[in-house]
Amino acid sequence: MNKATLYGIGVGPGDPELMTLKAVRILKAADVIGIPVSERGGLADATGISTSERGISADATGTSASERGILADAAGTSASERGGLASDYGSTAFDIACRAVPELTQKESCRLVFPMTRNTEQRKKAFQTNAALLLSYLAAGKTVAFPVLGDPSIYSTYTYVSRLVAAAGYPTETVPGIPSFAAAAAAAGQSLGEDDMQIHIFPVLRSEEKGQTSAESSLSGSEDSSSLCSALSLPGRKILMKGGRFSGQVRDVLLEKNLSAVMVENCGMEGEKIYRSPEIFPDRAGYYSVILI
Repeated sequence: MNKATLYGIGVGPGDPELMTLKAVRILKAADVIGIPVSERGGLADATGISTSERGISADATGTSASERGILADAAGTSASERGGLASDYGSTAFDIACRAVPELTQKESCRLVFPMTRNTEQRKKAFQTNAALLLSYLAAGKTVAFPVLGDPSIYSTYTYVSRLVAAAGYPTETVPGIPSFAAAAAAAGQSLGEDDMQIHIFPVLRSEEKGQTSAESSLSGSEDSSSLCSALSLPGRKILMKGGRFSGQVRDVLLEKNLSAVMVENCGMEGEKIYRSPEIFPDRAGYYSVILI
């Protein structure tokens, strides 16, 4: 392992046994663990599930978990020194990593807080703040591992921070992980692509984020696909990510178009569910849901 390097570690979709040997090796050898959490009315992991949604509230002092975590980690203490467990961090990626490498709770760590917003300036400020925190460790000659759900190259906050770290002259390395849609296909017993079949991946975004109101137009896929309907018109396999909150709306569109689909919720995690037909998609599913069409 190179010294003073930032590593983005893909920990896979949820099952710690799906982590690669390289991911485990680097996590064990790293000096510092950068733990991604997000804040939107409560502490959350990098995918945006807040502790308020999990039913976790502030402690008796009235301070939030993130406020306590930032103060504690600024001192460079480990989870064990604070008497905490991996689950106390509110980071799903870190929790998965700790199940494969329990000694991570003994390591020096820092919280990397990302706001759940699409406000460009707020996001930019958060990326710069977290990059500066990581650079302080790298400048001291310490390697830093940044665990990420799934694969670091797919919708990950690591991407933005690593660019800033690299621009500051420090090496970065991405350790790939199994993405959620690959694990979901395996769990459902489906193939993602055969022969010359095309594969398309779309994030399902909030209607208010796109300034749209109708059920179909609120489910925007990507910059070059303005709606769910246009995404569904593409040939081959369609993969919808981040769409659990809108599974009912997706269900209605799929039924209208007489399309078959499978949704996997919490793949590899506690409470994994497989819905093998749009007819049984719930109105709302967990954030960790992937729809295969």
